[in-house]
Amino acid sequence: MRLFVAIPLPEPIKRRIYNLRDESLPVRWAKPDTYHLTLKFIGEVEDTLVEQIRDALFDVPWSEPFEIELAQAGAFPSAERPRVIWCGVRPQEPVITLQEKIVRVLDRFEITGDDKSYHPHVTFGRVKKPIRAVSDFIRLNENSIIGHINADRFCLYSSELKKGGAVHTVIETYTAGNELSQPDTRH
Repeated sequence: MRLFVAIPLPEPIKRRIYNLRDESLPVRWAKPDTYHLTLKFIGEVEDTLVEQIRDALFDVPWSEPFEIELAQAGAFPSAERPRVIWCGVRPQEPVITLQEKIVRVLDRFEITGDDKSYHPHVTFGRVKKPIRAVSDFIRLNENSIIGHINADRFCLYSSELKKGGAVHTVIETYTAGNELSQPDTRH
């Protein structure tokens, strides 16, 4: 099963990100129901590990929710050579701190993955053909303010790749204070 850990986004924020799109560009725009702030991409794991990972995430020490702002469109690897279009997060520190705690808890599973440094963002487009107009779009939106999020929970998701795109399903929801909760289907 393919897994990742992320902060879910409220519907009004998803709509604002969706409204940034420019359909005239050679970009495959993500569907709003797939928007999330990834904390850790786990990848493919044996089914026998899913429950262990689900339970281990309750050990993440996280006592207080925090507020973040989604802002500034950007691109990986750069605006001049865009492949992935994203919305940034500020301040980044509380998100990075939570992400580091999650990684430490998951270390016992020896999950291999992305060794690049963590950069909090919400992916909302993948560039099919990097042309100047895409770079112009990113520069035009680099000062955009999407809105604020009260980050009071994160989720363990499964991700199933289908012909029409990925389908994300919440396996478990973890709230600040680590109160046991049931899967939350509000995303």
